[in-house]
Amino acid sequence: MTSQGKKIIEFFIFHRNGTCLCHLDKFEEQNQIINKVINASSNKETQHRYKLIYGVLFTMKSFVKTLSPLKNLDSLKSFSTLNYKLHYIEFLNGLRFIFISTPNTSDLGEELRNIHKYYYTTMISKNVFYNTEDQIKNEMFLEKVHKYISQLNKTLK
Repeated sequence: MTSQGKKIIEFFIFHRNGTCLCHLDKFEEQNQIINKVINASSNKETQHRYKLIYGVLFTMKSFVKTLSPLKNLDSLKSFSTLNYKLHYIEFLNGLRFIFISTPNTSDLGEELRNIHKYYYTTMISKNVFYNTEDQIKNEMFLEKVHKYISQLNKTLK
């Protein structure tokens, strides 16, 4: 997989309780932007995958914290396998933003922060009608994030 270009494959937002609120992929295809979580409620395999991703994050955070000489520092930013790299950031409100990318992609923590700052905060958290535990259905948010990630993929190559 080393010959593959650098790119973001998937994007997730998890609530602090482990619920997946947003899942986007296929960033080259602009014709249909869908939050896959909305259609996943009846798909047990997809729900199981979300639980596994959240469980891996929980376990890796605990593992890193246990091994770290600075016990109060939460320092998990990413981890890699031969097939993918997971980029991770957790915010004070408990939200967890995740990219899954090709393994040779450099750190994307700043890009995750940008999605939170410029899109999530302005379009989701400031919306008084949005319940923070609900799946994200805001079409403008999904479209903007999709476009941002598509643009990132063009610059990562």
